[in-house]
This record gives sequence, structure tokens and C-alpha cells, in this order.
Amino acid sequence: MEDFARSHDRAAWSRPLAAVLAWEALSGDLDRLDALLRPPSRPLAGAGDRLCGWALADASDHDVALEGDVAGFDARPPAPGSFLGAGEMAYVLDAVPETAGDDVSLALADRAEALLGNGAGRDHDMPLRAVTLLLARRGQAGRAMALADRIDPDLRVGRQAEIVGELARHGDTDAAAALAHTITDRRARARALIEVVRELARRGDTDAAEALAHAITDRWAQGEALVAVVRESARHGDPDAAAMPGGRPGST
Repeated sequence: MEDFARSHDRAAWSRPLAAVLAWEALSGDLDRLDALLRPPSRPLAGAGDRLCGWALADASDHDVALEGDVAGFDARPPAPGSFLGAGEMAYVLDAVPETAGDDVSLALADRAEALLGNGAGRDHDMPLRAVTLLLARRGQAGRAMALADRIDPDLRVGRQAEIVGELARHGDTDAAAALAHTITDRRARARALIEVVRELARRGDTDAAEALAHAITDRWAQGEALVAVVRESARHGDPDAAAMPGGRPGST
């Protein structure tokens, strides 16, 4: 795939190459990805002095890092003109399944942020969105929201709503609901709360989902949230709750 991407239409082979790189990353092998992100200006360190292929900065790093241990490593920014561009890096992040471990996901997020910090050209928005949502899926809401602050203000609130949805799907629905209430745009806030309601209902916590739905002040958004509660109530085998327009008997 790498040979084809280099010798043929790069755009056509970007996604297949990204899938291969993501597959390698899942097994803890980031050597090829790192080589494509930053062609080495000097020979790479030997096998005993590397961390997933990234040459360690100095001997002290080797004292605290084991080969293959990608957690907490401060990645060096890639050099300009590296073969793997921002768009391709976004494809790699999108190809990582939700079942991937946090160590691999956060290692990839570190590399994407390094690429963004070094300048990603016209494709800047693609990896920025991908890494933001990847971080949210891993429960890294603060880090994701900090990246969202780098987006144009007109688009930022939409991304914040997406972060809330991914955080809810991560399982931290309380933090997701609290984060949704901090969104200043009314429509984006309602959209974010709908996502939290949907996730609560999907997990079977229909009481909490209904309570949050009724807390939404926008009437259309509240209706959408209640539809989600009814749908999930029926799916979970609670026909009485599904049949009630306002949810369970006795609810307001």
C-alpha cells in the first residue's frame, strides 16, 4: 500500500494505506506510521532505544519507557513535508475502532496533535475533528474541548456538541450532561443534551433520560429527546413507558 501510494495517485490510495497503518497500530507497531510522519534526519535508534519506532530524546527516557509502551510519551513534532499529510492522518484516526486500547488511541492522538502543531495546511480541519472526537471517545473531554477552541467560533459549538455525544457514548453521561450545559449556543446545547438522553435511554436508564429530556427548554428538542426515550423503552421491553406520551406513569 505504501509503494502504491508513493507511485500512483496518492489521493486514491490514502484510505487503504490508513487502514493498514491503523491495523499495525492496534498491534502496538507504530514504526511505519512514525516513519511516514517524520522521515528520520538521522538513523533511528536501535531496537532497544526506541518507543514504538520514535527515537528517544535522550538516555533518561529509556530509563522510564519500555519498548512498546506508548503511554505518556512526549512526541516530537514531525518535519515539514513528511509523506503522511493531515488528511491521511485523519483517515488513520477514523480507522481506529472503539475497541482499541487507550494506549494506542492516545499515542495516535499525540502524533496528530504534533502534526497539527507543526502546521497541517489546507487539510487542517480534517485531523482536528478526528483527533477531537477520538479524545472524547476516550473520556478526554478537557483535552478535546481545548482543541475545539482552535476552531472558528461559528463552527465551534457544533464540535462541542459532538464532543458531548462521544463522551456520553464513552459512558460518562454525568460529565457529558454537565458539559452540554456549558455550551452557550442554544441549539447546539439542545443537540448535545439530546445525545446524552439517547445514550442514557440506550443504556436502560430511562428515568434519568426522561428527567434530562424534560430539562431541555427548547420544545422541539425536548420532543426529539422524549421520542428517543420512548423508542428505547420499547426496545428494552417496557411497553407501558413507551405508550405514555410523557414517559412512565406519574411523570410530568
